[in-house]
Amino acid sequence: MQERPAGRRTPEAVPEVDPLPPPDSPELEQLGLGSAQRAIYKLLYENRDRPLTMLEIRERLEGQLGPQEQLDRRRRDLNPHFMIERVRSGGETRYRLVGRK
Repeated sequence: MQERPAGRRTPEAVPEVDPLPPPDSPELEQLGLGSAQRAIYKLLYENRDRPLTMLEIRERLEGQLGPQEQLDRRRRDLNPHFMIERVRSGGETRYRLVGRK
């Protein structure tokens, strides 16, 4: 049997990652997410490579959702279902959708 160098993985050893559902997936509605949560999910999904601040999320969704006093709460409603990374960047907190829970 041939030994592998320590710390190296074979492709079989890499765990499969459950891909995120696309924003238009019926799965989001089945999770009980309302229109505001699905709109936030879509925005985070489309900006996975560029985390957004809550101000940016609010500004981008205001035309679609109107003024939202509870937008922070609607974003937190995604937490039981998805991993949303908080990234500190120069005094701001940015949010990045990274995976399922």
